[in-house]
Amino acid sequence: MIYKRCMKRSAFTMSEMILALLIVSLCTLVLAKSMSVLRYGTKASMLLSDEMALWQMRRLLAQAEDITWEKQVLHFLYHDEEGALRIKKDQIVHQIGNEIMMMELDDAYFYEEDGCVWLSWKREKEDYQGMLYCPA
Repeated sequence: MIYKRCMKRSAFTMSEMILALLIVSLCTLVLAKSMSVLRYGTKASMLLSDEMALWQMRRLLAQAEDITWEKQVLHFLYHDEEGALRIKKDQIVHQIGNEIMMMELDDAYFYEEDGCVWLSWKREKEDYQGMLYCPA
């Protein structure tokens, strides 16, 4: 008799198991939804960071002189000091002080279109372009 009581107390009932599964499934749904929101927020912040970097590069080049470019390097004079924007691995680096302007890029290059200098970059399988400098 004592043995049967111990067995009854140590086992879970079917309703307890169903309740536990229900709680776990609800937690999984909430976690999955929050992860998708977090992923969208990361992409939006990266796009904002890219826009800020483009604005900084435009401002820099608007004050620069003697601008020349190749596919991976853009050379210029900034306040009588030689400077460059270089594409190194997955980053765009401002060579006066080695300031990282953009990072985590899959691919990037400078090109000319209609007399203006443009930057094209790829991040997470999406292509982006931005005008950097257009001589007056």
